[in-house]
Amino acid sequence: MDKPFQYDKYATGKDFIGRRKESITIESMLRSNQNVLLYDAPKTGKGSLIRHALYDLKISSYPFIAGHISLACIRSRDTFLREYASTLLKSAASDDGEAEDLAREYLSDTDFEAAALSLPEKLALHFSVPVIVIIEQFQNFMLFDDWEDMLETLEIAWSGRERATYVLSGSKINAMKDIFENRKHFYRFAEYVPLEPIDEKEITEYIIRGFSKGGKIIERDLCLGIARLFESNCWYINQFLSICDSLSRGFINEGILVEALEMLVSAHSLRFREAADGMTGFQINMLRAILDGTVKLSSSDTIEKYGLNSSANVRRLKDALEKKEIVVFDGDDVPRIIDPLFKYWMKKYYFAIQ
Repeated sequence: MDKPFQYDKYATGKDFIGRRKESITIESMLRSNQNVLLYDAPKTGKGSLIRHALYDLKISSYPFIAGHISLACIRSRDTFLREYASTLLKSAASDDGEAEDLAREYLSDTDFEAAALSLPEKLALHFSVPVIVIIEQFQNFMLFDDWEDMLETLEIAWSGRERATYVLSGSKINAMKDIFENRKHFYRFAEYVPLEPIDEKEITEYIIRGFSKGGKIIERDLCLGIARLFESNCWYINQFLSICDSLSRGFINEGILVEALEMLVSAHSLRFREAADGMTGFQINMLRAILDGTVKLSSSDTIEKYGLNSSANVRRLKDALEKKEIVVFDGDDVPRIIDPLFKYWMKKYYFAIQ
């Protein structure tokens, strides 16, 4: 029997909730040969969204070749280029023999880098179909020794594209903002598609439906509380619900939710503790101010109340917490803690805020 709440694989079919608007937008952009820029916090459904949009393209009989490249385990230029070329060839070819033939035809150039980066256009022309290149964990380019040169090389290589379309996805908000907004790499190359919060009602229906598969019942108010606690992060929600499901036989009551939450927090507490231990005293003080709902972090009252030293120090602290991907600031400079469970852990277990 399938588990009602999946969190260890991409959400597809009935497990794909929310993001319908974004999926339609991305599908439309890909049909129009528009490049897509997608970034948000880890485990907010970016990978599932991309795959759902591609699935809709496929079932509508739209012809295309799609190559997925993840930088999660890639740390160098050479490794990326080899993986890039290999993935595209395997995606386009019907078997290993055809992939080898394509490699001989299009990668025999002495300049392997140029040949690899031009491969999407060549494959699109060869097969007479659009080629969609998906690069996930895009911010990991910044881990390369020559990352700025690498990005500039990609900009030049992709600037003349005609038949290839690119989906650039990242799970470190501030790093992606640094690349695309602050440094303005790939300026006007791709359109950013923001992820809106998933509707709480839709999450509520999903929870009720999931438990009903096993003959279990949960009240709507409790479902709403779950959606709000995890700020509609479906990865955390599905982990939490999976624990609840294992603890219950029929009715999901508040006691089960409390026990499941303690178990979930325990599973993640080590990395939360390491994150907290990696912050300075000033950074901890600023985080406390943010948890207290403080918006004007540079005000004299805030600096005095939380011991932030000076407005210059506040700027340094904001920059440090952004680089650690703990806090993100919106266009109005309002701070938000990125990870909802880390936020809960800091309030209850670190600061003991009631």
